[in-house]
Amino acid sequence: DKVSNAIFVGANDGALHAFDAANGQELFAFIPRASVARLKNLASIAYDHEYFVDGEVIASQRVTESGNKALLFALLGRGGKGLLALDVTNPASFGTGQFLWEYTPDGSTTAAADGDLGFMLGRPALAKLNNGKLGLVAGNGYSSANGRAVLYVFSINTDGSIDQIRKIDTTIGSDNGLAGVFPVDEDGNGTADVVYAGDLKGNVWRFDLSSSSPASWAISYSGSPLFTA
Repeated sequence: DKVSNAIFVGANDGALHAFDAANGQELFAFIPRASVARLKNLASIAYDHEYFVDGEVIASQRVTESGNKALLFALLGRGGKGLLALDVTNPASFGTGQFLWEYTPDGSTTAAADGDLGFMLGRPALAKLNNGKLGLVAGNGYSSANGRAVLYVFSINTDGSIDQIRKIDTTIGSDNGLAGVFPVDEDGNGTADVVYAGDLKGNVWRFDLSSSSPASWAISYSGSPLFTA
């Protein structure tokens, strides 16, 4: 993704890289926790291809909901289960203070253990939520410990920290998972009212986020899929 006159891209060298959009000079590289223990494999004589940081990257514009900061969110993709957040408002002066959080299934970072988090593939979405917060919406990905298809809605504070994590579980399990998401503003007021996403079992789901209370967000149609292939 591109924001703050920089281009951000994950690489199979284990890091997320930031490059100056004008001259291509590297500004910084960030190595997620999930990559650190496996970096030594890259130097092995017997090395075979491994995935590292190859998930989708998405960045916010400097809006009120982000505290006028540019916030970057990166999925680990096939390189690990989870995602991370960085403050990239000034990428040329990026330092440890601009690391915000990582969310991983083992609970070793900022969250409790979460068996619904898988290899997150497909593009997430940033949208203003009906609770007035910036929202990061993503499918839970594949090969999670619980094997179900789950929608994640991360409600983000203006400093980039997580205000709340709302999980909406389709309860459809057995090696299932939710991929990319598509939010829609149905009433034209600038907030995401519904989110559409598909799972590995051929189901297309419609999630209702129209309430101002995250506790009321739920699957439409009484919990049934919108469509099943």
